[in-house]
Amino acid sequence: MNGSDMPPVLEARNVSFKTGGAMLVRDASLALRPGRLTIVIGPNGAGKSTLLKLMSGEIAPYAGDVLSLGVPISVIPAWRLACRRAVMAQANRMTFPFAVHEVARLGLESVGRAKSRVEIERIISEALAAADVSPLAGRGYLSLSGGEQQRVQFARILCQLAAGRDTEPVQAMLLDEPIASLDLCHQLGLLDATKALVREKNIAGLAVLHDLNLAAAYADDLVVVNRGQIVARGAPDDVLTRELIRGVFRVEMREASLFTGHVPFTRSQLRV
Repeated sequence: MNGSDMPPVLEARNVSFKTGGAMLVRDASLALRPGRLTIVIGPNGAGKSTLLKLMSGEIAPYAGDVLSLGVPISVIPAWRLACRRAVMAQANRMTFPFAVHEVARLGLESVGRAKSRVEIERIISEALAAADVSPLAGRGYLSLSGGEQQRVQFARILCQLAAGRDTEPVQAMLLDEPIASLDLCHQLGLLDATKALVREKNIAGLAVLHDLNLAAAYADDLVVVNRGQIVARGAPDDVLTRELIRGVFRVEMREASLFTGHVPFTRSQLRV
């Protein structure tokens, strides 16, 4: 079976989710394929995070199905699912006084126990470097700023993916507002690292973002969610029209469009 014939790494088929009588996601279908970064945008309360939680298996749909490589995720053993997909949640509350390298190591707990100590240390070191938190390795996690903690959580899922790759070579990563607390330099750094991982390791990526400029710059596929429904999807240049911005976000675009599909600066240019 070649890549084009392979079922999606993760796929939501007509999923709906409701709680307290409110329908948060309604009849949504979305497929994640290797080597592509899908970015979900939409106003607050649109259902973006709920859709991501459905696709990760954190919550079960009220209706519809979520599959991984054609198999319902509900029947996939937890250890195998942990090897196949890693999730960076919007909020990562920890109360134990772990050091940064210990938090990153948590990504290996369920999928990397068979690896040698040398290999574990290599995976952790590479993940900390990719998340730009190597200098913080010995610091207490609870002493870090919100943005620093976010980068450590990114290192954790990098460890999980690296450890699970031998068992599950086809993988997905799901990031829920991963740059919300980061400064501009680290926003670009995290998205650069995500894009590189998607391309180099042929991972299926899904990220929820609020910044439309960055979404347009980094997405291979852009998905717009509004009032629990997917209302548009496709290439960023095709999706981000004046009509959609007006209808979904209730703002008017200026004559000089902000959504140009590229970032007007790079991290190297910021290091002055």
